[in-house]
Amino acid sequence: MTLEYYSHFIFDLDGTLIDSADEVLSCLGKAFELSGHRNPISANLNVMKKFIGPPLDKIISSINPSLSPQEIVAIAKEFKTLYDNSDYTKTSVFEGVSPLLETLHSRGIYTYIATNKREFPTRKIIEIKKLGPFRDVVCLDSSKSVSLTKTQMLETVVRKWSLHLPEVIMVGDSRSDLLAAREVGIHSVAVLQGYDESSSLLELKPNFVVNGVVDLLEML
Repeated sequence: MTLEYYSHFIFDLDGTLIDSADEVLSCLGKAFELSGHRNPISANLNVMKKFIGPPLDKIISSINPSLSPQEIVAIAKEFKTLYDNSDYTKTSVFEGVSPLLETLHSRGIYTYIATNKREFPTRKIIEIKKLGPFRDVVCLDSSKSVSLTKTQMLETVVRKWSLHLPEVIMVGDSRSDLLAAREVGIHSVAVLQGYDESSSLLELKPNFVVNGVVDLLEML
């Protein structure tokens, strides 16, 4: 199967292009402590990785469902300060990402980011890790009035750039990525190396399945 017919690739970030789990969880553990809570992460790091991907408030509530809305806000505030000031040394770029993006760019194929991260750390990570170039980066807080869902992010990209849907494909590692692609009417690639269970992704019947983005190079 080939991807040669697509001229617009929309990528998720965490779990797809980068492995940010250790960085996110390290900052989250410290944020729990600074907010007066026991660190639930330090002794359960591998188990906690399954929570990475959704918006921050959902990650926090998933880790500790007993928290009140006010406690979630307090932990999120501490996390944002820690994460925004990180040097991201615990965040790594997955194998094959740089050559894939370079190949797409050299062929005149446009690339985009749609991520549940906020814009500040997203652009900082892109710069530090030398990712891109991307035609557009759409984040959770790209709309100043409301937090965007993944579906709304894809709709924003399609509408802003007047994209022809059959030429657009979403590449992501989560159910929300694949479901958003389906809702918008574009094809999808499920990346199994990320944070969601492979079986959970496969049951959604994505158009393409790869273990990691490095495998996409052979499909262009």
